[in-house]
Amino acid sequence: GHGLALDIGTTTIAMRLYALETGKLVSTQSFENPQRFAGSDVMARIAFDGLHRGRLLQRTLLAYLGRAIDALP
Repeated sequence: GHGLALDIGTTTIAMRLYALETGKLVSTQSFENPQRFAGSDVMARIAFDGLHRGRLLQRTLLAYLGRAIDALP
């Protein structure tokens, strides 16, 4: 089995994939947080989310994470 560690920051998303049996690092990946269109800080993104229905920020982040996870070995 494998374990995935995520660091979801305001500017960068970092991922690390580990082999659970050995603790060995298998792969790393990082990319710019796709939620940047809603503002550069958490407060701006909270305000954006309150004004726009449909969970656009959540759906955007999950789509990017899904593609990044699919690209892992």
